[in-house]
Amino acid sequence: MDDVRLAFVATLRGIASMRKHPMDDSQFAIWIGVLKQANIPLERATAELYNHVAESQFMPQPSDIIGRVNGTAQSKQLEAVEAWALVDDAVRHAGPYRDVVFQDAAIHTAIGMLGGWDVLNNCESDQELRFLGKDFEKCYAIALKKTGHPNILRGSQPGDRAPYLAGDRDKCLAVLRALPESTGRALPPINIKSLDGSNG
Repeated sequence: MDDVRLAFVATLRGIASMRKHPMDDSQFAIWIGVLKQANIPLERATAELYNHVAESQFMPQPSDIIGRVNGTAQSKQLEAVEAWALVDDAVRHAGPYRDVVFQDAAIHTAIGMLGGWDVLNNCESDQELRFLGKDFEKCYAIALKKTGHPNILRGSQPGDRAPYLAGDRDKCLAVLRALPESTGRALPPINIKSLDGSNG
């Protein structure tokens, strides 16, 4: 079982235990089969499980996650706009040197499609950055359908500083833990407690 699948099963198992709704291996297999048929990447499904728990007291069902991912055209556009708002904020606060982890790993892929973190940080004006924002929204819509997202964006001179967490802290840490790094450099050991004030 690969790391992404293990992370998904562990998250769903934890939610099931919290909701006092124990699950067995056959039920996990059904979940994974349904999500695969709906072309929902497991890493995206894992993120949506966290969203569901934050908003609902009921045990999630595969249809809940599919609905969250697919949504409507209007909700998808809003999601892309909100994702860009996180990117814009990170560019202004983290800058080009520090490593960054977004709460949705698809954002990492979308930024890669634009040319990488350096491209965003090398914009010479707010207008140029806004233009890139429109391209980002298109890339993000494509990235949501992909799998195997990087779990971190590497800054040019991160030093010993903890990564900048862009968005919800718990979701960022879930991305950092669950997904394989594919940025060309090994992820150094990170003391999770050190991230408490990492955006300062």
